[in-house]
Amino acid sequence: SSSSSTPTITGPVFDKSGEYTIKTAIIGAVNPKTVTDVDINFETIIVLPHEQIFTVQAGDVKYPISVKNFQDPITDFTFDETTKSISFEMNVDSHHGEMKTIKNYFEIPKEFIPFKNAHAFSAEIDNIKLSSNNIHFDQFSKKESNVIHFIIEDEELNSINNSKTPIKFTIIPDNLAKIITKEINFENDYKAIVSFDSQYSEDGESTFLFAFFEPNGELVEDIRYGYGIKNPVGDEIVNTGSNQSLLGIQLPSGVDTREISTEMDGNYSMQVVLLGIGHQNFDQFMFNEFNFELSKTETKIVSNTNESTDKLSNQNTPIPDWIKNNAGWWAEGAIEDDSFIQGIQFMIKNDLMTVEIPKTTSQINPNGEIPDWIKNNAGWWAEGAIEDDSFIQGIQFMIKNDLMTVEIPKTTSQINPNGEIPDWIKNNAGWWAEGAIEDDSFIQGIQFLIKEGIISP
Repeated sequence: SSSSSTPTITGPVFDKSGEYTIKTAIIGAVNPKTVTDVDINFETIIVLPHEQIFTVQAGDVKYPISVKNFQDPITDFTFDETTKSISFEMNVDSHHGEMKTIKNYFEIPKEFIPFKNAHAFSAEIDNIKLSSNNIHFDQFSKKESNVIHFIIEDEELNSINNSKTPIKFTIIPDNLAKIITKEINFENDYKAIVSFDSQYSEDGESTFLFAFFEPNGELVEDIRYGYGIKNPVGDEIVNTGSNQSLLGIQLPSGVDTREISTEMDGNYSMQVVLLGIGHQNFDQFMFNEFNFELSKTETKIVSNTNESTDKLSNQNTPIPDWIKNNAGWWAEGAIEDDSFIQGIQFMIKNDLMTVEIPKTTSQINPNGEIPDWIKNNAGWWAEGAIEDDSFIQGIQFMIKNDLMTVEIPKTTSQINPNGEIPDWIKNNAGWWAEGAIEDDSFIQGIQFLIKEGIISP
């Protein structure tokens, strides 16, 4: 190339996935003052990921899931509709006995129903729980899909590697994560969203996702920004964007993810500043600040997808979101009866709700009336507005006060293979929550299911 032309590479180039090395040499210049005695060489490496498209089914709908990885292609990709988990296997290359970093991106359609209410994910390798820092959930970078970033550094991979190949990986919605989303508005009508888990990881790290938007709602390309954080005692623990030659962190896509060391419980403050677009500074830098609270992560129990003697405690483990989602989708006709029933049986089997059932014949208490607060609880619980305990207390209240007593058949938990839940029961559930029908009509529907053997706890 010359001073009047742009360097170009003619191909075919970059037509296959894998690692490429790009070398550039400056061998001379028009200006005599910059002529060099020896060539000035530059070298960099870029990696183009493999892309695989898998099809998974949820209810009656099939969805394409794109997987981009920087290693060999993954195999045995499956989606478990009951646990809402993705699993796959991978042969991980090693160099002199050491494992290389694993990096995968999963692009999930935004309309994928099982992940509609998911805000965070957890991951396992051969049933070994990984740190929350290994997996990031990005809902902003792409318009049509959400992206799960799954990255395991070689150091961590080597610490858990048992020489087994292929290695099995599992990704599942993290129902115990406490995701906080802050919206920040600036003077030029730009907006930023900062998302993070209010519980920092066991190793004292927190992951923050930044997304910057124009007034029209589109992501801001090439935005430059900076941020600073003060810990609970007022010490500044991070201050980015201080490069004097080009202030700020430049984001080609408008989205950024940052790992920040936060090893102290308490109230933090973060200041975010918009500096410019590309190499052009704004006439005036724009600042905004917000406060947030962090605490050390609680011990998280991950339910094994296989049968196990270990049970979940209803005192420490919330009812999984997939059960709540199932209830809503079932009422809307989006999933089959079996999927809904499996959720009920999962709660009974794993002791998420234990109640004492009176040994009487099925009947409606003629003097009892289900209070409005129980109906409200049911609706609020499904929307995530109240905790599981509040919903369970309502169910236990009805049984304890004989508002509904049923005789439970002495059989093992199973789904009647020939039974189908009638539409009128689904309709009843919705109408009852809205107050359109009496309690008796709703209770009769539950008793019908048990009497007909459609569901047996």
